[in-house]
Amino acid sequence: MRDLILTGIPRSGTSYLCTLLNKIDDHVVINEPYKLEHHINFDENLPTNLDSYYQLMRQKVEQGEPIENKTSEDTLFANDRHLWRPDNLSGADFVFGLKITFKFVFALSRLRERKPTTKIVALIRHPYNNLSAWKASFPHLREGVWDSFLCSDIYRRYCLSAEERTIQDQMAMIKEASIRRCLLWHCAAGAIARNLDHITVMRYEDLIADPVREICTAFDLPTARVAPLISKSQKPPRPLDLSAEDYKNIHKICKESAERLGYTLGKEQNV
Repeated sequence: MRDLILTGIPRSGTSYLCTLLNKIDDHVVINEPYKLEHHINFDENLPTNLDSYYQLMRQKVEQGEPIENKTSEDTLFANDRHLWRPDNLSGADFVFGLKITFKFVFALSRLRERKPTTKIVALIRHPYNNLSAWKASFPHLREGVWDSFLCSDIYRRYCLSAEERTIQDQMAMIKEASIRRCLLWHCAAGAIARNLDHITVMRYEDLIADPVREICTAFDLPTARVAPLISKSQKPPRPLDLSAEDYKNIHKICKESAERLGYTLGKEQNV
């Protein structure tokens, strides 16, 4: 059995990657499982809970039981779950993955330490484009606020670093959404950067440009197997929607974490 954890900064192509993987034989990925927190505690029992959940979901897939999944390549436009039954399996030895963004991003260190044989893939995106996308996205991203689950005592204790807890507390007193967005992005990027040597990182820009190459490289799959099944996204790129204040805050808050992920910030008015 082969397990996969798929995560990343929101609006970095995680849902798009899910839809592509689900087109490949013997690959099943559940995009944002419904009420995952009812099955998995993000405390000292996280590895055991996660193993049990994977086993439960594998059994459902093997038995042909329909499972709830989000199958749109962009959940901003189609965020509903529906009953879904994969039809690309040749046996029980299939790759099974869960895709969750923030909850897994901030738990990366614990996940890769406690589950060293599980493949972890994290998606990233240049902060200019990523934060511009946040401004036109879901309310928690647009406003730059932490999900209530990420603020719970258990999650803060077991998954957040001291710096992340401090920033989370400070953000509750910051009025400017632009600053909050940058701080939240900085924390997520930093959590990924701390684990670069232990996980596979995929850039949104590379995935959009050549999804076949990126998937074959990340998952060690032959091009001949993947190329006939997937194609580039037809979604047109969105123009940047960043104010002068946004650029200023990105450069002040996100520069260091962006550079750790390999991104360079240009001059604020010359993007």
